[in-house]
Amino acid sequence: VGNNLNMAQGFITIEDGSCYISSWRAYDEIIRIVANELSINKKGLELSIWLSKKVPKEYKLNDSNQWGTGFIDQESGKMIIGKDLDLRGLNEQNQEIFWNGLQNGFEKLINNELKTKFNNDAFKTTVKRLLEMRKLSLLNENPLEHSDLKMIPEFEGVINLNE
Repeated sequence: VGNNLNMAQGFITIEDGSCYISSWRAYDEIIRIVANELSINKKGLELSIWLSKKVPKEYKLNDSNQWGTGFIDQESGKMIIGKDLDLRGLNEQNQEIFWNGLQNGFEKLINNELKTKFNNDAFKTTVKRLLEMRKLSLLNENPLEHSDLKMIPEFEGVINLNE
């Protein structure tokens, strides 16, 4: 997980432009954890709904409607391709809501209060690494020093949660 570009299919760009890279399964599970945590918080409900549409509801082995780089949403029939989330596009409030959701989910994961299909030490380590990258970004460190991608991805613009 992370740093292995042969398996890298999930990209999360942090506010400073640094990029976290993981396998698509880890990416999907991180997004599911955050969406689930936010679904119980009125402030985070809109972001939770938006994030939930970015990944399949659950990973199903050998499902012909999902693969590493995308999936077909069964409710809308829409094809979703791409496993990247650029947090720079969220407003500051939604950025904080995202990170709080991930931190809460991580604590539940560590305390074995959260059951996921990838509830193992490797997955816990990759989530911890993402949280640590965010802490480094808040210290105004050079983003390339803690980024898995050795370049700053181009900013694609503000995210509209209603799309």
